[in-house]
Amino acid sequence: IKVIEDDQCEFVAKVPLKPVIELGEYKGLPIQKPDLAVTPEEVEYQLQELRNKKGMRQAVTDRGIQEGDVAVVNIKLEGSDNEGRNFMLIAGQTFPGMDEILSGMRVEEMKAAKVSFPENFQEKDWAGQELEVQVRINSLSTVSLPDLDDDFAQSLKTDNVEDLKAKVEAGIYAAKSRMLDEMVHEQLMEALLSRSTIHVSDNMWEPIVAQRLRDIAEEQHREGKNLQQYAEENGMTLESMVESLKHQAKIHIQRALMIREIFTREKMQVTNQELNDELRRMAAEFGVHPMELVDVLQKNGQMEELSFRA
Repeated sequence: IKVIEDDQCEFVAKVPLKPVIELGEYKGLPIQKPDLAVTPEEVEYQLQELRNKKGMRQAVTDRGIQEGDVAVVNIKLEGSDNEGRNFMLIAGQTFPGMDEILSGMRVEEMKAAKVSFPENFQEKDWAGQELEVQVRINSLSTVSLPDLDDDFAQSLKTDNVEDLKAKVEAGIYAAKSRMLDEMVHEQLMEALLSRSTIHVSDNMWEPIVAQRLRDIAEEQHREGKNLQQYAEENGMTLESMVESLKHQAKIHIQRALMIREIFTREKMQVTNQELNDELRRMAAEFGVHPMELVDVLQKNGQMEELSFRA
């Protein structure tokens, strides 16, 4: 307390305290590991996705419309003098009534029908009404998929279909393995934190929250929005979003301290290669060159973040 002309002036300061770390037993923590086996259905799904990406759109002139075809449709109100309105539709994905009318229609074919337009129809003056209309198919197209043969496999830089399937299966397995690593990490951290007592001062996590808020604010500013709008778009108030960020930051610091404590007890070391690998991962995450990231971390006094993540 400092006295100024007989009036009292109170100063409040936050003093960072050394963290309190009472680590629970970290050996033999229980975890659940899902099966990593790749099923034939998963391989077939990925092969179909690859075929879809190589698909070519072709005009349809020799048959009627089928589910999944893309059609340019003209809809004209019965008795109207105008030319009607054109819509691009996917057969089977319009709305009840319209799908039935379109089924089997050919290019240039016309049908008269009574249509009940849904409440959310894009043309507001037709929405929610039952109207007499004339429907005509202006054009029709479909996607032609390549055959799953050796030529297709070779277009994807594999030797043949069997080689392609093997590489697809290996890719799925690798993706599952990465997900498993993340799941196991989360389970271990949650289990250990529940067994431990970790107290950290506000000074340790507040800079993380402040930086995250600055990053979000800058990103939203570029899009012409603000933090309040960002929070509302994610189903939160600004206050609840800040509280959530505070909680995440505290957990982040507590986990980092637990890991560092285990490293110390077990006399473990992070190698330069591991630091370099983590630096490259972080740089890719933020879309910058690794040396640029080093400059930013040094400038902000956050080099320890690299070690924590590694």
